[in-house]
Amino acid sequence: MKVVFKAHEEKLEINDKNFDHHTMRSIVEDSLNDQRKELIERILDQRISGLSVILESLGDLGNLQAISRTCDNFGVQKLEIIETKGPMKWTNRTSQGAHKWVTMQKWYETKDCLQYFKDRGVQIVSTAFSDKAIPYTEVDFTKPTALLMGNESFGISEVAREMSDVECIIPSYGYSQSLNVSVAAAIVIEHATSQIRKAHQGGGDFNEEQREFFKSFFYFQANQYSRALMREHFKKKAL
Repeated sequence: MKVVFKAHEEKLEINDKNFDHHTMRSIVEDSLNDQRKELIERILDQRISGLSVILESLGDLGNLQAISRTCDNFGVQKLEIIETKGPMKWTNRTSQGAHKWVTMQKWYETKDCLQYFKDRGVQIVSTAFSDKAIPYTEVDFTKPTALLMGNESFGISEVAREMSDVECIIPSYGYSQSLNVSVAAAIVIEHATSQIRKAHQGGGDFNEEQREFFKSFFYFQANQYSRALMREHFKKKAL
């Protein structure tokens, strides 16, 4: 059974057909205990939609997995992966299952990904070494933002640089003048999400529709029997 939560559209597809996520949740929720449901509610209270993280052409699977874990830890729901170097295979080695809780969208062209956000009024903030880069602490992350991190060796592409609204850096005071991309991502994500939570009285920024959609997403992911329950549902519907 192919189950796809399309986070950008807040739609659920099962076997390539639209399916009501509320109906899906009603099918799987009885198998979740109250403790798990309460945990999901607390997570939803802190989840953030106003910040998306974009990873452009990462070469190291470990970095990608580590960043997904950082996103989940700080409540960033959407992770965009631009795979100009070909697809990466996921394991739980570094992410410790975090990719189950973060919704990921794959792209194959940088321009397509960034244009999607620009068309929706989202500022593109890239981490890059340049004369116009400002300290990350001076960026206003309370605006809808897509944070772009580039390749470990050569950084962001020229297309990404041209389409970025803001370039920022993490000031360095040592000899190496650089950080591992997963470490850099963690530093900026922590700062950005802190800004956003401060602007929302210490909580996340989900609206009610987003909360409902991602509640269904978390219910499905948290229930080990979700797919079996859904298959049983469709089997009964066919009778």
